[in-house]
Amino acid sequence: MKHIRLRKLLALLLVCMLATTMLAGCGDDDDDDDDDRRSSQSDNKKNESKGNSTISEPTGKLDDGDPDDAALRSGDYLYKAIDDAGLNGIASQMPTAVTVVIRNETGSNVYMTMDDSAIRKFVQAFTEVKVGTYAGDTKEKDFNSITFRWKDGTETALNFYGTKLAYKAKGATQVYELEGGPQLWTAAMNLNSGGGDQGDEFEEVVCKEQKFKTKATDGYPVAFEEGSGLYIGTSPDYSASSIPYVLINRWGVMDVSVKDYLSKVATPAFRSDYGDNLLKVGDLDDYNVELADGSRKPMYGMSFFYEAYGNKLWMYRMVGEWNGEIVTFTAKYIDGEEWSQDKAMEALEIAIIYFELTDDKNQTSKVTPTPSGGKGNPWNSKDDSDIRIVESEASKIKYTKYDNGLFSADVPKGWTVDVHEMADYIHYTFQIYDPNNPDVRVFFNMKTEGYWASAEDKNFFTSYYPTSELAASPVVNPHTTEAFYGVFYDFMQDTSLFKFRRLSNVTKVESLGTDVLGGEIIHATGTNTSGGKVEGVFSITLMPVSLYYVTAMYAYNAYTLTAPEGELSTWMPVLEHIFGSIEFSKEYQRQLSSELTTISQAQLEIGKICSQTTDIVISGWESRQATYDRISQKQSDATLGYERVYDTEKGEIYRAPLDFFDNYSGDRYKAVTDDQYLLPIDGYLEWK
Repeated sequence: MKHIRLRKLLALLLVCMLATTMLAGCGDDDDDDDDDRRSSQSDNKKNESKGNSTISEPTGKLDDGDPDDAALRSGDYLYKAIDDAGLNGIASQMPTAVTVVIRNETGSNVYMTMDDSAIRKFVQAFTEVKVGTYAGDTKEKDFNSITFRWKDGTETALNFYGTKLAYKAKGATQVYELEGGPQLWTAAMNLNSGGGDQGDEFEEVVCKEQKFKTKATDGYPVAFEEGSGLYIGTSPDYSASSIPYVLINRWGVMDVSVKDYLSKVATPAFRSDYGDNLLKVGDLDDYNVELADGSRKPMYGMSFFYEAYGNKLWMYRMVGEWNGEIVTFTAKYIDGEEWSQDKAMEALEIAIIYFELTDDKNQTSKVTPTPSGGKGNPWNSKDDSDIRIVESEASKIKYTKYDNGLFSADVPKGWTVDVHEMADYIHYTFQIYDPNNPDVRVFFNMKTEGYWASAEDKNFFTSYYPTSELAASPVVNPHTTEAFYGVFYDFMQDTSLFKFRRLSNVTKVESLGTDVLGGEIIHATGTNTSGGKVEGVFSITLMPVSLYYVTAMYAYNAYTLTAPEGELSTWMPVLEHIFGSIEFSKEYQRQLSSELTTISQAQLEIGKICSQTTDIVISGWESRQATYDRISQKQSDATLGYERVYDTEKGEIYRAPLDFFDNYSGDRYKAVTDDQYLLPIDGYLEWK
């Protein structure tokens, strides 16, 4: 059995954070962990009164340095003087953990915290430190250090020559005095005492519904959900049930021992709900946890590794018995993102240490689980009667006929049609889009010109006519749809009434075929001006035109059907319907026909150019690559906070809330297969 203060569970699970540091006694058995921690805290209290006297200054002599060789400038703030993106933004982006190693006569002291309040206090002291004078070079290799860990898992480590900065530059280790150094090291030695053990940075959380209380970091959100329990968030910026989080549930008296709960109730339920998506179940861990009141409680833990809504996730579940009742504490976090694990495990520790029942100590409730999972299992308590189906926006579309005398189309009610007011017949340009979701869009342009076939053509022309408008025209090379859309949006100009929805980084995923004019149709992605990812169908027909000694390019029949990445399969039936319904009037055809003979359209009925193309687009889209769609839609689900389920009765696909299968006990809805990710979303499931 592991006799540990729960904080040590966190340290064990995050051992990689200390892989680069050596702490005296770190290889001791777990039975000694509790004594080590008390000793460390006692040492910290002593260090506070001694100030910097506990920091050993190197006895070696510094090599004289030329002040002109200083890599850092005296007077600069330390966090700005060092070229590191994480460090430069530390004033606004807090690290997720801080580790300080201080050498002394007997070895090293390590101070580490993941407590937000303690980190904020330390960062405040750190951001006030300035670079002092350059003192010389050193060949010392064992330094004090401060390591900041950032949200993305990267680290920034700074070395210190005693209390001075030791900075690697110009092939040597340069030593600098610091302004504000004493305050920094005092803050460093107070890291542990500013953490969770004191409890003064926590607020009490009372769950009236299940009659218990605990504590959470001040300002973190909490929310109770019937059938699930009490969610505790891990940041002021997250909702309580957003990953990473902690979930507490009081089950009552059960016909299973606390030691057997994880193996006989939780594990079978997970296997039933997640099937092959449950990738790994860990071994049973047993603990003897010290609570805030000094008492000890036997508890058991187990890890579950599984895949859902586009992410690989971990749950670490601990279970204990209070007054004969089962209580579970679950930390959920994202695989491979250490900040997520850090936050979840820290919140788990606090929740367990301060947990208390608030009802009559002699009052208990009876719950009888079904160990194999399914209905009656306290792990899953909601059935089909608790679910409301909401139609997707795409499935609710109603069309109205648009006709401006030049072209007509079926347009969804509430959508916008913009026609470029400066475009003549040959350059006719329009777009049809959802103003509430503007990346959902059909765009069409009959012709643009002013492109060069190669850089050599452009350079030759520019050498003779440097002031011509053509000298500024872009090059399309190679002559592909992907290359064309890489320059198209830079070249086109907005007007007062028509704004292009500009995309950058247009990247081909696959070819979908050739349209009626011979241009390649591609499935591609791009980035909108806000940084959002867009996915769509793009096509253009490029025609070379000889201008005496150089070759230019004309571009005909440019069209795009787009949606936010991961949502294109849901919106494609709507976009295809709109595009296929576009017809150009006889008047438009009469004005245009004489000019289009240059692209051999004698046999093509211009009025139905879009409808004829649509059949090709549909065929290409239905035979597209499955791999990309699965990945992009899983990522979209993860970003938007959904998981995807299949309705076995209706044969429809829905997006459901996070942790749907953690709470659902029915048989109607199942997790989707990889092939079902290719199907449109028919709606959303909500808890009533």
